[in-house]
Amino acid sequence: ADAAQREPPALRAVRSDRMADEFSAPVSAAFAAFVASMVAGYVWTNLSTGTYTRLLVYLGDARDLIVDQVIFTFTSFGSVHLFWQSDARATAILTGVCGGAMPYAFTLAFLGVWFARQCPLRRGFVIAFLMQTTKWTRMLTFAAVLLCLGLKTDARLSDLNAKVELRTVLSYGNFSFEATCVGAFLVTAFLSFCHHLMHPAPTALDL
Repeated sequence: ADAAQREPPALRAVRSDRMADEFSAPVSAAFAAFVASMVAGYVWTNLSTGTYTRLLVYLGDARDLIVDQVIFTFTSFGSVHLFWQSDARATAILTGVCGGAMPYAFTLAFLGVWFARQCPLRRGFVIAFLMQTTKWTRMLTFAAVLLCLGLKTDARLSDLNAKVELRTVLSYGNFSFEATCVGAFLVTAFLSFCHHLMHPAPTALDL
């Protein structure tokens, strides 16, 4: 270990190592458990309702609520199918990538950065890439919020003295997706911190 510390920084930057070897076994176990919990969160998100649309009908001058029914639910897998069937192919692909493929690819990348042997230069590049791309998956959250703000329709039926409303509401699937996105960003920040501990930036004196 002392000999490795005395190596020139340029040599340490290209020598392959494992982050798991530099930290204790409990730290590695806790890291793996947290990543596994993220996988569970992504699965829960994909199978849960992200948003839903309610139909409300009010009748009379007192606006008595006579209909309150959910007429549409928005899920990750179901929305991809609906977008594709309605010829919104680009939206379907973007939803499938951001909500389906990328989150699970992130978890594999996290485990690879921590446990796989690789040179620090490559590891630093992968961590920097993950820091940026983990933000992109949150586009689905922003899209859901915009949907809730934009899809609210009122219709007044003067002949029946009735009012019809459509409201789109955020559900627990969207909140769990946001939580796992924040967790992914925290993991990349932790990996970046550990990487800099192992390989601090060289100074002029080191060179």
